[in-house]
Amino acid sequence: MSEHPWDDTQADVIFCASDGVKFRVHKLVLSLASDFFRDMFRLPQNGNDSLPEIPCSEPSTILDNLFRLCYPIQDPSIPAIQDVRATLVAAMKYDMKEAIYLMRQELSRHTLTSPMRVYAIACCLDLEDEAHCAAKTIREQGVQNSYVEEMEDLSAGAYQRLLDF
Repeated sequence: MSEHPWDDTQADVIFCASDGVKFRVHKLVLSLASDFFRDMFRLPQNGNDSLPEIPCSEPSTILDNLFRLCYPIQDPSIPAIQDVRATLVAAMKYDMKEAIYLMRQELSRHTLTSPMRVYAIACCLDLEDEAHCAAKTIREQGVQNSYVEEMEDLSAGAYQRLLDF
């Protein structure tokens, strides 16, 4: 089981991260943060008195970030762009609008220092505004021919549009 605040005995659901860490959370908080969870928790329960456990494909570091973004506690510090991306992908998967908004802002903060990475991530996630801002920075810095690992997921068409820009 994970540590505070995810060890609350009053919680009514447990999320199991891909690395085995369990998060006790409140359905109400997640339902307010996401239509996905609101709809999920409306489904009839199996009548079992034990807490439902929901397996997740995300590791505990990403679930911790995600849950902190929707709980009334201090938002997490996410300095690594790969963690920003993973948290943003999870927020999009679970339709967590506020978390998506916050992670898009966090991604944008990396534009000056890692414009190619931001461009590739933004293109892969269909984030047009962030991709456009990153493309402008790439052009200004003249780094369009540099390679970053996120380009592995970038389509040839998106890279060609960058070069044409």
